[in-house]
Amino acid sequence: KSNQLTFVELGGEAFRRAAEGGRRGRDAWENVGAADLLNSNNKKMLVFILDYGINQGVNDRCRSETEQAQILETMLTAVLDRDGTGMENRRGCTLSKTDSVAVVVTKSDLMGEDDHERRDKLAMEYVKNRFSNFMNTLTEKCREYGINSRVGYAPYVMAFSLGKLF
Repeated sequence: KSNQLTFVELGGEAFRRAAEGGRRGRDAWENVGAADLLNSNNKKMLVFILDYGINQGVNDRCRSETEQAQILETMLTAVLDRDGTGMENRRGCTLSKTDSVAVVVTKSDLMGEDDHERRDKLAMEYVKNRFSNFMNTLTEKCREYGINSRVGYAPYVMAFSLGKLF
């Protein structure tokens, strides 16, 4: 059996504007085509990207981890857990059409650890300590919608790095 895959990257700016809500938020989400893609009946794998560089003062686009966590949690509860109309619709929302959820912590080379297994453990500690509300809500939604049942309804957490770039 084969499945066609479509990868869609929704940048932090689109998340930030959508999280702001109101007309501006809806327009930003629709302008990048997110509403149609996320509301389609295709099965999905959602990957949330957390930037470890914010913790190290490397990323100046996002003001803080707190801001990043608030945006992610708003997107999770206000957009992905709804049907795209702003109304709650458990059977028609994005999460009801999702097979798997992962959290990727980028820039893991900044963790000061070369071992990949150790980086994954550090990534898990990082998200549990710095993004606990988001992770608790995400785990709750995984359980509610039967996502990631093979791993106890928890999101996969992994570290990622392109390495040091010169």
